[in-house]
Amino acid sequence: MIHVGKTADLLQAAPMAQLINVAKQDGTVSVLEKKITDEIKLSLTKCMHGLGIDLAPAAVSTLAEDIAEVYKYESVEDICYCLKQGRQGVYSDIQMYGKFNMIIFQQWMARHLDKKYTEKEKQIEAAKQVEKEEISRDEFYERGMKLREELQKIADSKRVSDENYHKERTKYFADKLNK
Repeated sequence: MIHVGKTADLLQAAPMAQLINVAKQDGTVSVLEKKITDEIKLSLTKCMHGLGIDLAPAAVSTLAEDIAEVYKYESVEDICYCLKQGRQGVYSDIQMYGKFNMIIFQQWMARHLDKKYTEKEKQIEAAKQVEKEEISRDEFYERGMKLREELQKIADSKRVSDENYHKERTKYFADKLNK
């Protein structure tokens, strides 16, 4: 697991499905799946303790397995961070009525993923801006000149082929008239 201090850190974490595919090649799928489930169980237990909710161990196990299955394309870090944020009251406006289940977690996760992908969009936009700003005036001019030369070559080759066409056409009809 990577250290998560903020939502942007989660963008570097590998999705569970990707980790499981790698584990399939190594033959360690069951070990990895158990580690994933155990990590989610631990985060769930901390969350329930922090919220003052008493969940039976069987309920924690079932919920952890369901979460891993439903959110397999997200990372373990995403799930753990979402549970931590919930425990800390970030999603306090979502009514829980003293219980915790998959429906409540899905609402939390929806908020978490919105925030995560908003951060991803910001990073993409920032990268686009850097890419736009990196080209200097001289480089822009050089690229323009190269493009102009290439277009001129295409135009010249077209003129040559047009001239050849007219020469060949004239020659063809001249030969027809001479016969």
